[in-house]
Amino acid sequence: MTVYAREGVAYTDSRNVADVFDKAHSVVIRAIDELRKGLNENVDTPWFIERHERNPQNGQLYRYYEMTRDGARAA
Repeated sequence: MTVYAREGVAYTDSRNVADVFDKAHSVVIRAIDELRKGLNENVDTPWFIERHERNPQNGQLYRYYEMTRDGARAA
C-alpha cells in the first residue's frame, strides 16, 4: 500500500485501498461515506478527507478520500 506523510501524519487514499483489496473504487467510497456518518465530528484528526481530482482527458472531477491509518483500518 502506498503511504505518504504530511505534517507528521501517515496517509493513503481510497484509490489505493481499492487497488490493494481488489475492490471497485465506488464500493470503497460508499463504505467510507457510511463510516463517516457514524463518526464523531469532534475527532481532533480527521480520518477521512474528501478530495477531488480532474481527469486530464475528459475534464471531469472525480471524488476520492485521503485517509489516516485509523481511517484505512476502519474502511
